[in-house]
Amino acid sequence: MRLNKDVGHPINMPKLQSPFVREIVNGVYVCIPKIDDRYRWVFTEEVEATEKLDGTNVSIVVKDRKIISI
Repeated sequence: MRLNKDVGHPINMPKLQSPFVREIVNGVYVCIPKIDDRYRWVFTEEVEATEKLDGTNVSIVVKDRKIISI
C-alpha cells in the first residue's frame, strides 16, 4: 500500500484475496468451503474480522482497535 506523505492516508489499496480456495464448479469459477493454506492466518484469534463491501472505494485505518482514519 502506498501512503500520502502528510498524515499516512492510503492512496491505493491492494486487492483483497479470498481466504477460500477457488475452483470451477459446473463451469463457474467459485469459492469452495476449503481454506487456502496461504490465508489460514485469517482464522486465528489475533485477527479481527471486517466487512469488504463490493464496489466501495473506502479505506479505514485501524490502530489499537480504534479507527484513526477513513
